[in-house]
Amino acid sequence: MDTFAKIMSCWEEVLNQDGELEERNKSIYSSLEGRTAIQLKVAGQPTYVVDVKGGKFKVHQDSATNPLLHWKLPASLFKDVIVGKHRLIYSLLDPRGTLSFDTLHFTHWNGATIIEMLFLACEMGHKNSEVSKLVEGLEERGE
Repeated sequence: MDTFAKIMSCWEEVLNQDGELEERNKSIYSSLEGRTAIQLKVAGQPTYVVDVKGGKFKVHQDSATNPLLHWKLPASLFKDVIVGKHRLIYSLLDPRGTLSFDTLHFTHWNGATIIEMLFLACEMGHKNSEVSKLVEGLEERGE
């Protein structure tokens, strides 16, 4: 398994261990079930999506037609966000990246859940030194 795939695998594990996300997925307000919540395209890496099925998160290499949030960013920005050098909320607005939404389905509830999912990726980099080392070791191809 390559470095980026390992990082994505760790993210899936973190998402599925988070009690708050589990509760949000059970809520009547949640509309992530059966959808692609996030499509992440880091320069030089394969595209990954986060799908929600059966209340579980599945992070895998794929592309989606209408993800709720699609974030395309350079590897340098991804690395800075995950290891805590750049704040998530500002990085979403960084002009080096591109952010798009499925505006018809991106409700405030979905938006809050998706931001939490991204925040957990950042937290994972802060709390887990192994993940942090993997992120730091990512090659910055195709910036």
